[in-house]
Amino acid sequence: HLNMGIAEAAYAETVSKFNNVDAPIDAAMRQWKQGLTVLKQAPDSLLKAMLHTNMTWGMLQMINEQEYLTRAKEFGRDALATYKALDTKEDLGRTLGLLATISHQTGEAVTAQGLFASALDAHGDSVLDKIARRETLLRYADLCRAWEKREREAELLQFLREIAVGRH
Repeated sequence: HLNMGIAEAAYAETVSKFNNVDAPIDAAMRQWKQGLTVLKQAPDSLLKAMLHTNMTWGMLQMINEQEYLTRAKEFGRDALATYKALDTKEDLGRTLGLLATISHQTGEAVTAQGLFASALDAHGDSVLDKIARRETLLRYADLCRAWEKREREAELLQFLREIAVGRH
């Protein structure tokens, strides 16, 4: 269900991009919800945390939904609680980065900055962690651009992201 949801989200993004339409990611969210239903017997598992993280990301894509930020925050907190219970950092950086994005969008700049810094510290060396790190750097740069007198820091973060992508 974790992977099928990712495939559904990627398909929706592709349809959106090439057809210049807003394709819903409802199918991805359904897959991730089904995955959580299957895992109800397992109180704490890495898959549960990853499913909640994906649902956090999914809600951030659903800007037309009422209370999308509140729901995204709930999913993110559920993921964070599972990580804490498991005492693992695998994929934790992505969750923290998404929670930082939510804080930024709700006007909590200082909280967002702390979460972005924690996210960057938590990212590992796996391919998925490197992808999540690039996204975190981009969103952190967005925060700095929106923050008075932080444009230089935004440029540095953007530069670090480009290095991570391999453009320099």
